[in-house]
Amino acid sequence: MKKVFALCFYFFSTFVYANDQSNYIDFIIKSFIQCDDSFFLNLFEFKQNLDDQMPIKEINPNRAYIAVNDRKKNANNYVQFDKPILYQSLKLTGYYDNSLALGEHGDYYFWGFSVDNSLQDIRSKLDFLLWTEVEEESMYTSNMKIHFSDDSIEAWHDNLNTNIGVRTIPAQGTAEKLLLLEKTPNMNLLVCSLQGFFPPELLTTIRPDLNKLEDHVK
Repeated sequence: MKKVFALCFYFFSTFVYANDQSNYIDFIIKSFIQCDDSFFLNLFEFKQNLDDQMPIKEINPNRAYIAVNDRKKNANNYVQFDKPILYQSLKLTGYYDNSLALGEHGDYYFWGFSVDNSLQDIRSKLDFLLWTEVEEESMYTSNMKIHFSDDSIEAWHDNLNTNIGVRTIPAQGTAEKLLLLEKTPNMNLLVCSLQGFFPPELLTTIRPDLNKLEDHVK
């Protein structure tokens, strides 16, 4: 009887743990795809759950971020997780954080996850998003927004004519944000993209991990 009880308790504990993990991962991913400050709030909230999987650092008393060695250098802007994060059947294996400064062409920030699944699988599991194909079977985007220089800090508008990545140039005085799903030679990436022209106060509302002067692209 004791063995049966112990076995039942084991399975119950495993079930509870799995559901707890599923709950906090769900919060993190659902906030991440918004491409805003809520992602960093949730990283702080669940920091203790993630410390053994990835390098998490606190920004302030209620925000945290996943640290790469140097977001400005291609060889150092990615960190592999010690253990993958599982979101439904998606396996998130690492974190990518890249920034580029192109002067009169604007600044570009990319942050998010490498995913060990096909783009089709990723879109299927994130089917509550409306995906737009940018390049056949290799690049998709969602949640495209634009901010104009005379907008309030909180104002973002739907943007159906967004410019993807650094291949085209956002208009002067505009800032764009979007969720990007891309197949690269080394990995499949699910990342947020900020591109264009950002007053510091606007950038901080989305990327609080860039709040130190030395962290901003120059």
